[in-house]
Amino acid sequence: MLNIRQITGAALKILVYFLKIISVSVFICYSALASQEIISMPNTNIAPSVEDQNVGNFPIRFNLITLASYIVGQSIIFKLFIKNISQSDLTISVARNVPDYDVIVLDSQGTLVWRCKDDSEIVRLGMDEDQTIAGGQVWEFRCTWKQNNQNAGAISPGLYIAKASLLVNESNIFSVVRQFNIK
Repeated sequence: MLNIRQITGAALKILVYFLKIISVSVFICYSALASQEIISMPNTNIAPSVEDQNVGNFPIRFNLITLASYIVGQSIIFKLFIKNISQSDLTISVARNVPDYDVIVLDSQGTLVWRCKDDSEIVRLGMDEDQTIAGGQVWEFRCTWKQNNQNAGAISPGLYIAKASLLVNESNIFSVVRQFNIK
């Protein structure tokens, strides 16, 4: 015959077991909800666009992404995304090994402070060749600016503008223009 201690002990074990199941279930549900919030939450740290892209009659989207704010001395990464927004393949003439892209940074007076091409270790071959970007395909490029000016001197805190260009079929196309702050 079972005594009260055995029944109580068994009941407690069952209760602890169910509490563990409930706490794991709550954690999983909370994690899933939190992930959905993070996924659906817009990124408010992206630098605002101050000018639209200018890609002529090419069916592409050319975007430049950087953060809205940086600390003096912090390396700044610029990401370029070129997307064929059509359903068809697009053949474009670009530099043979690496498309001829550039990012320039201007200060609040519009003075050129830095350009990616001058700071890049990438050697671009002068010869052009036709390359195909498939429908929906995205090309991504990066430039990193160490917050130095063209004379390798330090820059001042303030408002800056970043613009990107890409040489396609012997014409420059331009990305959106981003405004960011260095504090």
